[in-house]
Amino acid sequence: MDHSPSPDMLHSNHSNSPLGGTRQFDLISNSSLLQSLLFLEKHSSIEGVEIMTVKELLSDPKRWTKHANARDSNGQDCNLRSPEAVCWCITGAMSKVRNESYEAMYHKVMKAIIKLFDGNGIVAFNDDPNTTHEMVMQVLEEAGV
Repeated sequence: MDHSPSPDMLHSNHSNSPLGGTRQFDLISNSSLLQSLLFLEKHSSIEGVEIMTVKELLSDPKRWTKHANARDSNGQDCNLRSPEAVCWCITGAMSKVRNESYEAMYHKVMKAIIKLFDGNGIVAFNDDPNTTHEMVMQVLEEAGV
């Protein structure tokens, strides 16, 4: 649902409003601002990670992990959106970044894993004892995520 005001609503002053002369623009912009802030609070995280690509997020080997969506600085499993999260698996990073739909990223990464390593799943590839950080970077480069 698009909550952006129409151009004519942005410039009109509805002084006969049932709200006692409140301009409709103020109501719409305040409502849109609140919705934007709630969306950002729900989807944003520390360090502006949301605008990064999965490849950028995992570019440092210290920010990549296996057998968990995310880990804190003590190596303990944690929520992938937690401020304490310092490293992510491929699917955890895809969920965190969300520059495009998870499904779109999933298909791109799966296709890259199959093409490059004849793999059979993102989690299986990520958690395989033979998978290296360099291999993960190759997959993410090929996938363009």
